[in-house]
Amino acid sequence: MTVAISNANYGKQHHKNTAANAFRHALWNYLIAKKCSSWSGEPQRILDWTQKITDLHEDFLPNKPLAREMDLHNNKVGRHLYTKMGDLSVEALISLLQEKTDASQFVSQIEELTKLPEGQLAHIVEADKNEG
Repeated sequence: MTVAISNANYGKQHHKNTAANAFRHALWNYLIAKKCSSWSGEPQRILDWTQKITDLHEDFLPNKPLAREMDLHNNKVGRHLYTKMGDLSVEALISLLQEKTDASQFVSQIEELTKLPEGQLAHIVEADKNEG
């Protein structure tokens, strides 16, 4: 579902380290947490499980250090949104994440990620306007 939504909204851009990629990572984490909430009523357990699965993905398919940390950061944004926003519809979530994607912050160093406000998406590659 996450890839289909990302493809529909950003084409191939979400496969790169662009703001669209930040959208995909946050969406993915939010949707996993939302699905887990149907099995557990314990919010911290849901967030821990979601983080464990998505961190494992980053360990299994390693990136360069900055790209890895960016992915982990954007994953955390998705979990943060789930904590703050509760049970949004998919349509409302997409709209919210599109706004956050438009405001995604370009970073060039890992240290910059730690200085971003909570809930701020980040990217390390500017989108190619000719490729959708």
